[in-house]
Amino acid sequence: MTKSSLRFLPTLCALALAVMLSLLSAGRAAAACSDLLQLSAEPRGYDVRSIQKGVGAALQDRNELLQDDRIGSYTRNALQRLCQMVPRAGSVPDVIGTLELTLEYARLSELSEDWPALLLSPDFAATLVSREGETAAPLALRLAATPPMSVAALGPVGVAPDCGSADRVELGTAAATAAGLLQRSNGAAPLSALCLALPVLGDLSAFAAGLESLGEIEALRPGALADLADPRFATWLAEAPRQRLLGLIGTRDSVLHLIDVYRAQRPEPAGVTPLVIPQIPASPPLADCLVEDTDRTLTYFSFGQVQLDVLTGRTDDKILDPFREQSFASVEDLWRALRVPLEGVIDDCTLGQARAVVFGTNRLGRRFALDADAVAQFKLDPERAELEPLVVPLLGIQAKRREDLLAGLETALADPIRTVLQQEVALAADTAAEAAEPVEGVFDQPRVDEEQFDPLDLPPLIGVTDATVGAVFDTITNEAFVQKLNEELIAQATNKELIRGRVRALLNPLVEPEVRKVVENRLPLVAEAIRDSWTLTPELEEALRTLGPFASDAEDPSAANLAERMRPLVGVEYPTRRLFEAALRNVPGQPGQRVDDRPLSPELTSRITALAFRQVTDLDKPRVTAPIAGDCGCVAKREYGDFQHVFGFYPFWLAPVAPDAAGGDQNAAADGGEAENASRPVPVDFGIFSDIAFYGLEFAFEFPGQPADERNLLLRNLGFWTSAKRDFVTSAHRHRARAHLAFDLRDWTDWSEAEIAYATNQIVFAARGFSRFENASWEAIGDALPTLFDDVQPDGVILVFEDYRGNPATDPNVGNLIRLVSRVQDLLEARGQTVNIAFDLALLDTSCTQCRAQPLMDDLRELLIEGDDGEKTVDKVLIFLERPTSDAKKLLRARMDHGAFRGTERFEVLRSIIPVLPPAGHENVFPRLRDGEAADPATGKFGQFRDDVVYFEDNFAGIGFWPVPHPDAPETAELFRFISEQWVVGVLPSSLGVFENRAQAVCTWACPNRAYLTLVAMAVFSLVVLLTWRSYYSGLFERIAFRWHVVGIGTAGLLALLVLLSICDHKAVWPPVFLGMLVFLLGAILVFDVIQRARNGPRP
Repeated sequence: MTKSSLRFLPTLCALALAVMLSLLSAGRAAAACSDLLQLSAEPRGYDVRSIQKGVGAALQDRNELLQDDRIGSYTRNALQRLCQMVPRAGSVPDVIGTLELTLEYARLSELSEDWPALLLSPDFAATLVSREGETAAPLALRLAATPPMSVAALGPVGVAPDCGSADRVELGTAAATAAGLLQRSNGAAPLSALCLALPVLGDLSAFAAGLESLGEIEALRPGALADLADPRFATWLAEAPRQRLLGLIGTRDSVLHLIDVYRAQRPEPAGVTPLVIPQIPASPPLADCLVEDTDRTLTYFSFGQVQLDVLTGRTDDKILDPFREQSFASVEDLWRALRVPLEGVIDDCTLGQARAVVFGTNRLGRRFALDADAVAQFKLDPERAELEPLVVPLLGIQAKRREDLLAGLETALADPIRTVLQQEVALAADTAAEAAEPVEGVFDQPRVDEEQFDPLDLPPLIGVTDATVGAVFDTITNEAFVQKLNEELIAQATNKELIRGRVRALLNPLVEPEVRKVVENRLPLVAEAIRDSWTLTPELEEALRTLGPFASDAEDPSAANLAERMRPLVGVEYPTRRLFEAALRNVPGQPGQRVDDRPLSPELTSRITALAFRQVTDLDKPRVTAPIAGDCGCVAKREYGDFQHVFGFYPFWLAPVAPDAAGGDQNAAADGGEAENASRPVPVDFGIFSDIAFYGLEFAFEFPGQPADERNLLLRNLGFWTSAKRDFVTSAHRHRARAHLAFDLRDWTDWSEAEIAYATNQIVFAARGFSRFENASWEAIGDALPTLFDDVQPDGVILVFEDYRGNPATDPNVGNLIRLVSRVQDLLEARGQTVNIAFDLALLDTSCTQCRAQPLMDDLRELLIEGDDGEKTVDKVLIFLERPTSDAKKLLRARMDHGAFRGTERFEVLRSIIPVLPPAGHENVFPRLRDGEAADPATGKFGQFRDDVVYFEDNFAGIGFWPVPHPDAPETAELFRFISEQWVVGVLPSSLGVFENRAQAVCTWACPNRAYLTLVAMAVFSLVVLLTWRSYYSGLFERIAFRWHVVGIGTAGLLALLVLLSICDHKAVWPPVFLGMLVFLLGAILVFDVIQRARNGPRP
């Protein structure tokens, strides 16, 4: 073997070792993990709920079988999957090791429910990878520690330790080892800086526990901390983030296994990578009131009167006054006291900002002072008794930092000590001067050269003799002074002042060192009396008053007259952030403001957006399933039927959480009527809505950003539709409305063929029908009777394609859209169901001025135009319209005119478009004024909405609302009134208009109950036919039928029922036909009876 080949030997050996480890661990894991399939129903020493919570979080599996508090087959299989996914090192059996792993994940879930989504998101995996060879933060190191430190690595935390006091925390052996190693690798950084670099959710004990965990890992695998902080380790983690990150955030054994596998693949050892030690910020970090940019089906924006009151309300400055003189033992106690008055007057966003100010790392509310009781106890301690009068003057003084108070104590202790020592120096100098003796003649040579100079008349010399030194030593007690004088005091001078000066020159430099020495010995004795407390300091109060509710218009000029300017937005609800921000850009500006200036500052916009942000919760709890129809009749007849649709989106969260699931009896705290309303879904006025769509289902990747075989496309929230389907569909059909099922499609442009096929199958499966009778009980039969003659399936689906912009240049993969819609339509057409599509088009995109002239939806031509077979793939196109609608609707029409659709094709496409508006916020939106026209708020209310309705009628196929307007909302009655006046025609001819109201009242009851009326009509018809037939063969039946007038009464009743059904149900088919046939039949019977009587005479 040559030398050149020998140099590759270590690498080859390492690779071979890695392969062996992988094969052995995989084989052992597969064998041992199967033992979990035999796990007992109640594992001894383990909480079943925690096991299910942990394994469900790790696998991101919300199946109900992982929430039933029992170890069943599904839980055992999930545990086996987790065991195989996250291997562990050590000799612990896989059953126990996996159970411990689930408990660790459960603890993580208690600290942060969102940890799996945060950990496994592509953005987080990207942060692990080093930039230009430097680690942005020791994320892997923090994830490998304890749950509180791992959660802090995933995002900002609300409770952080007091790192300024970290240097005084007591560390165990393992924690001290880890801290020492990390400190040495960072230039001997103090423990307080290390605390800032490794934040935790909790106090200093949580920080110490995190170091202890890291120290134990280092003890079991020397050099492990170096590996964890190595950028190459972060890159290695990012190569397979799901399995490796779950292991890294798991138990100590799973972390050790990762390190073993990594080392087997990396031959050369790593040095300890320096951490990034942050500086303490100069100002407290404010809570992030921004909301995520990515829209989701379960997030939306709703701005109502409550939000406006919170936004425009100014908090009374005196609300904080009572806290200035109060002190609290901890920051948590201070926040609890401040929160009580604050949460009643400020919004959640500002409350979060206030909390961040109080808990900020610079601790604005913290003060240090001497405890009077502790100082008083000094008198009982011989060592401290003499110090008590020195520190008493400092009682009542508060310092921002402990170091500042210690400096004051040092001064208090040093001044008297310095005075004593200075007095001792002066006494020694005076004693040496006064005790100096003549020393003339003691020298071997004269003081001057007598041969060169004449004898001088000099004063006699004096000096320090042994007697003088003895006298000096008798007057001083400081050992350092004695030693110094003993070493260097050989003073001769012509006068005493020079002697004094020489002594002072010797002793004065020793004063300060001696003072410091004494103070260092005495300071710890008095420092024990220092106590920290929390109060509303001027600095903290000033920081709180910079927040929105305390700020003045002078600090944000765009907030001037905000209550009036924001009035047009009261009641708006939008499913996406873009639509809501477009509405904010349309808020009226201030007088004199430039047209190109935004009416609201970015800070104010962020706050309003945070106020309006909503996220659906309680996804694991069942919701009330009940009919959603209000006290209304059927869908009213429109003047131009197919051009005046009223669509409504019905999000599943409009149905409240079931009372049992919400915890407690909801009726206990409310009156009967109010409790009943609160426990029922929001009703729908089907007298207005011709179409209703169940909203809340979403196609999205479980692991976005991962390869196609790992991202796992899912249909979310299907369970809510499954439980509500029967009530939802039957409620709509009973009132002659069409029921649809809406799907939000996320990232559809990236779907593969397999994912398109999966989505197609799921859509078709979800839109399937249901059995007419839920079961064989009388109750189920009674529930099915009102819709006995209606379909038992949804009428269609609505596919909401997110991020479609209507332009081939910006929608490169529109082929996915076309393939999906075509396949779904092919399968649903056989059932008689339709396919509708919906878009959120940026019609007024200010960043793309040329887009306003571009054609719209030309790339969807094959879906929107009838084919050669006369069939059209898409029935309706719903478009969420942004504000100002006066411009958006016209731009929508103009861009369609610029496209490839011509003549009847364009008419056909336009008449399939339904613009969607919010359910409220229309009262104070006024139409654009003509030149010279003055605004009149009294007559202009709902003016823009009226214009929109008329424009939609003339150009499109109707109007839509997201979500459906609440029937009790302030604007709903006016909206419905105008739609009815504009589009709805009466049930009676205009010549009978005087009876219209009475007819409407009758039809309001008759149409939803038409199934009962039909059954009665069928029974009456059968009875009349039977009696008439038998009357020809039986005198008894003849007497009953004609002499008692049963046939006549029955026939009249049948005619009345058929007339009622024909008039009140404008969609009825057979009643008008049967009515005509019955009239003809009655005439024929009458003629036949006359002929029969003439030929045969009276019947016997």
